[in-house]
Amino acid sequence: STQSTWGHSECLFFFVFSRLILFFLAALMAWNYPCISLDLLRLPLTDAKDVLRCLVHTIVFQRTLLHSLPQEVSCESIPITYCKSCNVDTDAIIEDRIEKYLACPRGRGQNPLVVSFYRVQKAMFSRPQHVYWERWIINLEIVDTNRQSSDQMESDVLDRMKTIIQYTDVAIKNNHVPPLSELEQSRFEITYESPDPSWGTSLMEWVKLGN
Repeated sequence: STQSTWGHSECLFFFVFSRLILFFLAALMAWNYPCISLDLLRLPLTDAKDVLRCLVHTIVFQRTLLHSLPQEVSCESIPITYCKSCNVDTDAIIEDRIEKYLACPRGRGQNPLVVSFYRVQKAMFSRPQHVYWERWIINLEIVDTNRQSSDQMESDVLDRMKTIIQYTDVAIKNNHVPPLSELEQSRFEITYESPDPSWGTSLMEWVKLGN
């Protein structure tokens, strides 16, 4: 009787211990990923949506090159052309998140928009874990009026686009992007922090890459 009770306790101990190990491994993997912060952009509200579309679509397109057809788009406020994934669902998600981000009371100071990529890792005894493999921080400050020329704004946006595209080569060399078999199961989410508690702490959504 004592022996069988001890055996049951051992099984329970190893079950709990294995779950803890899985939890800590998942947490370690979730934090072990590159985080790229773009230089601060100061934009008037009238141009912010157009520029954010350009930057977010450029980031997402660089991670879906092999999963969707490219579509060329011209900015409305500055003479810049960029490529985006020809995907209706992705377009709808990005457009919705940008609109809600710009409608959120920002108060003073900077309020970055964050684009994160992750894959879903299934676990035997727990819920699926989000394993992040890359995160982009778009630092943006909304100003009342445009204090810089259109040429300067064009130059600033092009500089951020070059950073995004150049980092693709770095990502390939560092080999942190999941292989094609896993990339098909990857997701991305767009988040931001709201200074107003009534708006909640963040806005998150996911969409399957390459749909």
